[in-house]
Amino acid sequence: MKKKVQQIVMMFFISVVILVGLLIYGIVLIFSWPWWAWWVGLFLALLLMGLGVGGFLIWNRRKEQNFFNEMSEQYIATAKALSTKEKSDFKDGDRLR
Repeated sequence: MKKKVQQIVMMFFISVVILVGLLIYGIVLIFSWPWWAWWVGLFLALLLMGLGVGGFLIWNRRKEQNFFNEMSEQYIATAKALSTKEKSDFKDGDRLR
């Protein structure tokens, strides 16, 4: 299942890159710009997409770190609230139910 989703996402990104490239190429042809202008446009578009993906990954990492910190604080608060017998059971790997 995970591999299938990864393939779909990869195909989506490849399709977007191809469509953006064709769009830039078409704009260059319509405005009769020099042949190298579409390469510049393509690399600028790829740069912007890379910055967007990088920003999303940084945001996602920060969100994941906040979630981990909240779960750690909750675990510590739960462990402090237990009696000594429950603490030994909790440390042995039993989970609260």
